[in-house]
Amino acid sequence: MATAKMHFQPQRRRRDHAPSREACLRLLQAERSEDVFPILLEEIVALGHPRAAVLEATPGFAAPVVALHWGRHQLEKLSTALRTRGRPAVGVTDSSRAEGPVKISFLHRPLYLYPMRLSSPSPCPEAGPARAAECLAAQNFRGGKGYPGQTCGVCTVRGHSATVVVELRRHHSEADLAALHDLIDLTNVHLSRLFKAEHYYNRLRDMEITVAQVGTVMHKIADPTAMLSERQHRLLIRDKDRVERRMLEIEKFAAAGRLAATIAHEVNNPMEAIKNAVYLLAPAVSEGAAPVYNILKSETERVARVVRQMLGLYRETEPSKPVNVNTIIEDTLLLLNRQMERAGVRVETELGALPDAILGADQIRQVFSNLLLNARDAMPSGGILRVRTRTVRALDGLRIWVRVLVADTGIGIAPEIIDDIFEPFVTTKGEKGTGLGLWIVKGIVHNHEGRISVRSRPGKGTVFQIDLPVTKP
Repeated sequence: MATAKMHFQPQRRRRDHAPSREACLRLLQAERSEDVFPILLEEIVALGHPRAAVLEATPGFAAPVVALHWGRHQLEKLSTALRTRGRPAVGVTDSSRAEGPVKISFLHRPLYLYPMRLSSPSPCPEAGPARAAECLAAQNFRGGKGYPGQTCGVCTVRGHSATVVVELRRHHSEADLAALHDLIDLTNVHLSRLFKAEHYYNRLRDMEITVAQVGTVMHKIADPTAMLSERQHRLLIRDKDRVERRMLEIEKFAAAGRLAATIAHEVNNPMEAIKNAVYLLAPAVSEGAAPVYNILKSETERVARVVRQMLGLYRETEPSKPVNVNTIIEDTLLLLNRQMERAGVRVETELGALPDAILGADQIRQVFSNLLLNARDAMPSGGILRVRTRTVRALDGLRIWVRVLVADTGIGIAPEIIDDIFEPFVTTKGEKGTGLGLWIVKGIVHNHEGRISVRSRPGKGTVFQIDLPVTKP
């Protein structure tokens, strides 16, 4: 566990009943969001409390972000205590109110816990009366349960979620708790302002980059050859036919997109009729047929959502929410179980304990369906399909990823096409494949700010690795 630690000893100040003017000024002078938590912990210790920490908070999950005077082993036990059922502090990281003093069995002194959220008594200025209810900061101020990566429906700023944990000093009083509350509340207000300011700064910077890029392109339009590198010039002269084939493929893809939108429009009405018929069948389904009926119902709803996405020009319409990747994998394997048995494929799973990740469940299910069916097709004479999941920590020690490995013992991918395997119209199935499946898979993973890679040995098999962030950065 890589947690930021501070080993110096802050100067103890007089124990007033409210945060000192010096403490408030230090916090308000912080110009970057990452500077706020270290200053807060110093000021908490300066009030006379022995130690403090900040834990990143997601539903059922607590990971240290920064700590002062806590050992690694104690932090691990503290994180477990705040997310284990049956402990006195359960639910604090998911709540919107401070609690304290809270007694933890392995600590001699009680704790004070303060959940911090992106919060504001007033909705975003962009909201107006019509969209005030969509503002994330206003929702959290009224008692919402925001989590990292959650996006405001009005201004698109990403929320933060953390829990400040303070081990209280001996013989603490109500005035001490009030002082802590005021200090952390001031910190939360300032941190929310910094997040909003940084969000608008990044938007302005992106706009400036876009304007500069457009200006560069407009300048090069006068001389089209200036848009090609020297290597591209050589390729164009040496292999003109290859360029023409690529242009033909791009036109084919555009035509396929228009055709897909047309088909989606025609399919939408009968799909709605099928959904209604499935709903009306519910009372007549026997208990033995209920599992099959539930699969029919869920898959029909998924197809209907895919059709709606196609009608919406492929814009994501499914809201992201905390889901467990293991559950999606198990549901997908259950759905494809009969196909795998008929193809002589033995499925082996090794699913580790995973925290919830903020995902679009249907889109991630589509990713795994594509990979599992590709693995089945790569083993025409049968074989072994292995699916493994585990959590990995990023190099910075703060972010956590869900890693999924899908490995088969099939024919593998030829070295000459493996670098282009995620490009449209690249396929190993000949005329049986469209070459769009892995391209769609890559797009979905990247839209979730994840990563996908592949390694393969012809005649030995292929391994796809997918990393999905537990929370968006």
